[in-house]
Amino acid sequence: VANVLTIATNAQSGYAVTYNGATLTSGGNTITPATIAADSDGTQGTEQFCLGVSTDGNATIPSSYQRTANGTSACNFAASTTTTIVSETVPTAAETLSISYLANISGTTEAGAYNTTLTYVATATY
Repeated sequence: VANVLTIATNAQSGYAVTYNGATLTSGGNTITPATIAADSDGTQGTEQFCLGVSTDGNATIPSSYQRTANGTSACNFAASTTTTIVSETVPTAAETLSISYLANISGTTEAGAYNTTLTYVATATY
């Protein structure tokens, strides 16, 4: 787990959490955004970057982002697009979201220091 977010709201219709940001980048080189299902480590030897989410509560996580403890994890990444990764439809006292990232490279991936900045936004829904 790379990031842990705790969210609480008294909003009658719950909340939504979104992210937005570029894929991993080094100068003009990028790592390909990926959609991975039922695989906790992706495909080694292939450029891939994605994120997965789990919760200690009952919030809704889209199946393409659902990270599980039993190895059937999914992860996804939509570059430079505001994307909902968690939502709840009722007030929530406190819920912890755990966010993990997966990055793989290929033998032809350009050398460099790859990084990105992601912005997470939690919005109450009334």
